Amino acid sequence: MENVLEGKAGVGKQHHKTRSKRKIIIYQEWADRFNVSLLTMRAYIAKYIASGKVYDPYDIQSVLDFNDYLLKIKQGKINKLSGIKDTQRAA
Repeated sequence: MENVLEGKAGVGKQHHKTRSKRKIIIYQEWADRFNVSLLTMRAYIAKYIASGKVYDPYDIQSVLDFNDYLLKIKQGKINKLSGIKDTQRAA
């Protein structure tokens, strides 16, 4: 039996679109997720960008990379960023 997919263009892995027309997550949602104030989250984002990394709230890969970064801080694998007072919100 002949392979019907042989020689056809577009077979295999396709490039996936990673950008959205809308923000994937907003600063307030980040702050809620990690139980810190909005100002603390903005400081984390500013330090993340200042360290040479890219944060684009419209790009899923960028959002996932930043989430990994925040999880490492939370787990103590990365020292908390200097100069940022970690203010937790009252529950």
